[in-house]
Amino acid sequence: MPANKVLPYKHYEADIIESVVDGIINEDNLCNKVYPCESTLRRWRQWAEELMKNIEGQLRSVAYRVYDLSYEFLKSEESLLEELRKRIGAGWLTAAVRIYIDTGGG
Repeated sequence: MPANKVLPYKHYEADIIESVVDGIINEDNLCNKVYPCESTLRRWRQWAEELMKNIEGQLRSVAYRVYDLSYEFLKSEESLLEELRKRIGAGWLTAAVRIYIDTGGG
């Protein structure tokens, strides 16, 4: 299965969903037939917002348990997900969802 089709239960390819979550595709871009309708964009943003909270918690939990990091690490306000996003670039959403699922979160 190609890497851009890894998001479970989603009809559109992951790169399109990621572009919506990143704000690259918005309601102003909907004249193109490839993109979904406005309500789908809103649902994806809501889905991603909730999922990001869960993924952030899952990443912290795994890092704490596996790498024996401190309690202060768990309470840190630095986002592991944001760091993942910066390091990976395009494809970060697929990678984050895969980590989440592989570590028992999904």
